Amino acid sequence: MTGDFRYHKHLPDIAAADISKVQEKDISYGASWKKRGGVGAFMMLCRKWDRIEKLASDQGYDLFKAMKDNAGDIMDDIGDLRRYLMLAEAELKQQDIDQAKADYELHNAGPISMAPGRTVPRFGDNQDMASLHPSKTTSGYEWMGARLEDNLTAHSYAALPIECKRFFHLNEQGRYSFDQQRFKFEILGEK
Repeated sequence: MTGDFRYHKHLPDIAAADISKVQEKDISYGASWKKRGGVGAFMMLCRKWDRIEKLASDQGYDLFKAMKDNAGDIMDDIGDLRRYLMLAEAELKQQDIDQAKADYELHNAGPISMAPGRTVPRFGDNQDMASLHPSKTTSGYEWMGARLEDNLTAHSYAALPIECKRFFHLNEQGRYSFDQQRFKFEILGEK
């Protein structure tokens, strides 16, 4: 690995502070960020970005200089944007879980419960319950009718069900790597 990654040691502290602050503010503001739906939430993100862009442009778009000088309280805006993005992603994840539970109950005439750390994938009428249970293969896993294995081409990645795509990331070779650890934690409940 090349480059200086010493700043990585600060990520856990930033993330922990964000979680604490976002929960406190979201409760005190009554989840107002999503009051006007997805378009309103997007516009709120745009306003934060517009302010950051304006403050950075005043510093010749040198973001680090603007941050160091804390021009116009840019650090507050950067933190707010980061936390609003966390809220948006958390809300989408909860919507997916709620939809999956509703789909399951609709197709199976009964409620389900969620274990902590586990998600239930959304599925359509053409999938049976067996496809919801992952099975180990020689090169990865099979789940939701898809083979989840490392080093997928863009074409193979595009064909995956959307629920599976969160377990992949684009690698340096332009292919998609399968994150088995995340899959094992979120779907299999393994630590």
